[in-house]
Amino acid sequence: GMFGHHNHYHVRCHFPPGSPTMSQWKKMSKAERSAAIGKNTQTGPAPSRGPAGIKQSAASTAGPEAIAAAKARIKSIRASRGNLGSKIKSMMAEMSKLSLDDLKSIYGGGFGYALGLVNKSEPSITYNHNKQFYGASSPKTMAALAQMVKYDGTGQALNRKELDALLAYLKGSSGSNRTNRAISMTHKRRYRSGGTKGKYVPYKRQGGTQLGAVDREDVKRVAQVFGITNDKFLWGGSNNQQSPRDMFKFFGGLQRMITGTGSSLENNFYKRYKTAVDSVISAQKKRSHSPNVRFSGIKNRNHWGKGGRYGGNVSHTFVVDGKYVLSAYVYLGRNTWPNDFEEYAVLNTIISKLLEKVR
Repeated sequence: GMFGHHNHYHVRCHFPPGSPTMSQWKKMSKAERSAAIGKNTQTGPAPSRGPAGIKQSAASTAGPEAIAAAKARIKSIRASRGNLGSKIKSMMAEMSKLSLDDLKSIYGGGFGYALGLVNKSEPSITYNHNKQFYGASSPKTMAALAQMVKYDGTGQALNRKELDALLAYLKGSSGSNRTNRAISMTHKRRYRSGGTKGKYVPYKRQGGTQLGAVDREDVKRVAQVFGITNDKFLWGGSNNQQSPRDMFKFFGGLQRMITGTGSSLENNFYKRYKTAVDSVISAQKKRSHSPNVRFSGIKNRNHWGKGGRYGGNVSHTFVVDGKYVLSAYVYLGRNTWPNDFEEYAVLNTIISKLLEKVR
């Protein structure tokens, strides 16, 4: 009759390896449950938490109300008075309440980042990592290495004092930007043709052999060693464009060379140009970070790297604890120089949230 038989529904559940048991699940907090679900939506094994593991977090959001509230507060901070440091700090406090995904929903293509292990040739956590941004001073490390390699063993190579001026901003005679212009053929050509109207004077040695310049072809030869196909690491707008992935590969490769863990191509290059590589890295290590990224928490970690700032473009790449490379670029589409507190707030927030993944 009507109640004589029941329909049977068979529900099949697939629990990936490493899933919590029912009794573990009952003891978990809401956040732990969502993390457990997020972890298992990943393909492949759960991330290792070994000595050098990167925590892959599931997509998350603080929710539409929190995003709307943060956006309103960011807008009011934007219009308020205050010095650069205090405005970076108060804006970052709002941005930190949101997730990286929420920041993407607010700023879209206005930033990109790459985070990964030094011993891997590709980053594992990325956003817009192949997008090229104007680097300002960020590519000076690559420009210096290409110059030292091309003029290896000659008087035209950068000397220690010039390298310190270029990469560590140490007070010397040459100045960082003037030295960069001197070694960039892209600037020399413009300067010779009167294109810079006497502005942006390049550094000139007082006597003896003049400093040698490099072209994008020279950069390309060095960049290839690091698996980088981009050659835009010289002075100028169109000649100075890098992606976070390029910088991840470059700084990861440098760290591998000095620790003897590189590919055979990298190790052979290092053997041949050891003096150049060591000099560039030792000069770069004298400059740890810009005070504008102090809010990110990078100062509490063992770090070295290079940053850039000009015309509303801010960027930084760090080798962290000798194990990870983190690169982030921000450009929100307007020239806010030197009042670029919002860009720095985004940069600090990204670095801070990425550092949490490599605790």
